[in-house]
Amino acid sequence: MNKNISPEDILIDQLNLPSFDHSQLEGRIIKPIPSYIFYIIIFFVITVFVLFFVNSYKLQIVKGDFYKNKAENNRFETTPIFSARGVIYDRNKIPLAWNEEIATSTASSTDNTRIRKYKDTAGIGNLLGYIKFPKRDKNGFYINKDVETIGGVEAYYNNTLNGRAGYFYSETDSAGNLISQNIVDLPKNGEDVHLTIDYSIQSALFDTFKKAGEGRYNGGVALIADVRDGSILAAVTYPDFDANTMSIGTDVEKISGYINDMRSVFLSRYVDGLYAPGSVVKPMFALAGLNEGVVTAREKILSTGKLVVPNPYSPGNDTVFRDWKAHGYTDVREAIAVSSDVYFYTIGGGVPGKKGLGISKLDEYSKYFGLNDRHEDTFFKSKASVIPTPEWKLKAFNGDIWRLGDTYNSSIGQYGFSVSPIQVLGMTTVLARDAKDVPEFRINTAELVRYVPIEDKLKKINPEYFKEISEGMRLTVTAGTAKSLDFEGLKLAGKTGTAQTGNRNQFINSWFVGFWPYTEPKYAIVYMLEKGPSTNTRGAASYLREFLQSCASYQCDFENKDKKNVPVVPVTTDVVLPENEIPLN
Repeated sequence: MNKNISPEDILIDQLNLPSFDHSQLEGRIIKPIPSYIFYIIIFFVITVFVLFFVNSYKLQIVKGDFYKNKAENNRFETTPIFSARGVIYDRNKIPLAWNEEIATSTASSTDNTRIRKYKDTAGIGNLLGYIKFPKRDKNGFYINKDVETIGGVEAYYNNTLNGRAGYFYSETDSAGNLISQNIVDLPKNGEDVHLTIDYSIQSALFDTFKKAGEGRYNGGVALIADVRDGSILAAVTYPDFDANTMSIGTDVEKISGYINDMRSVFLSRYVDGLYAPGSVVKPMFALAGLNEGVVTAREKILSTGKLVVPNPYSPGNDTVFRDWKAHGYTDVREAIAVSSDVYFYTIGGGVPGKKGLGISKLDEYSKYFGLNDRHEDTFFKSKASVIPTPEWKLKAFNGDIWRLGDTYNSSIGQYGFSVSPIQVLGMTTVLARDAKDVPEFRINTAELVRYVPIEDKLKKINPEYFKEISEGMRLTVTAGTAKSLDFEGLKLAGKTGTAQTGNRNQFINSWFVGFWPYTEPKYAIVYMLEKGPSTNTRGAASYLREFLQSCASYQCDFENKDKKNVPVVPVTTDVVLPENEIPLN
């Protein structure tokens, strides 16, 4: 007998059972869902979708502008907390740029906003540059987060001075009321920078340019360097601007005056100005003449006031290269002292019976002395100079060939010569150091002393030749074109130079370069007055005189000026050469 019961024996198919006993679990096992349920679900989904659509339409289309404005006025804002920018000091710890806090009345008033303050306008605007903090929008929030640096020390040393800004978050409602704020990143203050600049020297030199401006010079440059370590004690450009005015930016009239000033107020002339050097290159070319055997130290060359070059193609139609006066016979020392053009025409381009250096050697020695040096990777990065060569002339004058007269003019620092004052200071430093251990220029006391690569040929020049040049530059001061700078105790060696400019030679640039003490030099100077009238009877040496007189009591030993106590030697009125005796080369 089979005792197993199959499911169908218990759960009888509904089709075989006319009636059901639900209490006995009779009937269908699966009961179908009524169709109206699906209609209810579909209706519910459609209703929800329509509600979302209608509300989205109201929010974005009907009331979009209302909620947009409300969102703008009720927002979460990130506000910078500007770090305290590093202070800029001179070499004597005099602050030249510092910070001052200002009060704010906005919802973000805890940002501790600072303004940058600068020392007065005594010739430090272009040197320091300036900064601008970000501007705020109408609600008092910053449009951008970065401090803008414009030129000078501020820009070059920005990574050191700037530090790192902090931030805090603030939430305001639509009425501008502060809801909450929280500092999330504290600022890191910038580091101080100690310059090699001596502010008192900088100011005194700037004052000399104010007087030169009254003498109708367009502008000027002054540089003083310690030739032992390359420290720049003064870097003056004139005219200059007030860094406070430019940083604050509210004095529209004054700023407009700066912008429209035809004298180029924002030009850092010591690196971005290019000028014909005139006769200040003569000591360099005199050294080249001695070293190349073109001339000997005691050899004399006659200047009758002009050098006449016969024209072989047109007899009688000679070319005349004039000296600024007839000097008679001069040797190398005397030629430097009186700035004899004929002497340097002769050793530069040669004359019948005497071969000159030629333009290739003039170019070679100009580069040896750094007149093409860009001073890359330093604060004093310079524009590219122009040293005239036949190749340069072909490009500059549409294929015109080089002529002997071009060599003559180049040998006295004219023609196409264009150099920056910092390059001239480099040349002067090489002369002062006898081309040995010449330091690169620096303006930050924290920077290590670096040395300029010097060509072996220059380093191997006979020291006696350097001595001849130094003696000639010393004679310039004691008995030559810079006699007005001869102060007792100040053993200054120097060279004047006057370069003609303008399409009719109606302007002059007047130079003085030098170093002292001339036997064991400590300092080198470049002083240049730009674009004065050619009729001017006062040059660079005349305007520089007052400055050198003021420090002659301590031999202008700036490092030890507080330790010196030497009486000032009385000085007579300025020595001014007659108009027809102003050296024009």
